[in-house]
Amino acid sequence: MLKVSIVICTRRRPALLARCLSAVANLDPGPSQVIVVDNSPGDKETKEVAQKFGAHYALEPKAGVNRARQRGLAESETEAVVFLADDDMPETNWLATQMASSAQKKSTGSTGKVLKIDKKPRKPS
Repeated sequence: MLKVSIVICTRRRPALLARCLSAVANLDPGPSQVIVVDNSPGDKETKEVAQKFGAHYALEPKAGVNRARQRGLAESETEAVVFLADDDMPETNWLATQMASSAQKKSTGSTGKVLKIDKKPRKPS
């Protein structure tokens, strides 16, 4: 099976990040690697949340989601990389669906279903 990293880009939103990482922890199959890219000069809470979920924490102090994604690619140790934002909540089969699309070799990118979510996340416990 293809090894895949999930790169999650974030900027000073640890509560949303925790919710996203909680959903990532329930993926079936799970990724080989989870990388949280903190797109800020550094945020202690963000780092703590990433570590709590066993994610690799990477810092990209230059602002911009494209810079954060590039940092995530540089930190990845797998054959494939998929991206999430900190406010994403992938469903359990999301990664399997992404990998099935790649296995067909008919596309180089794909997206999933987008749902509106509550804008006020609860603080992680």
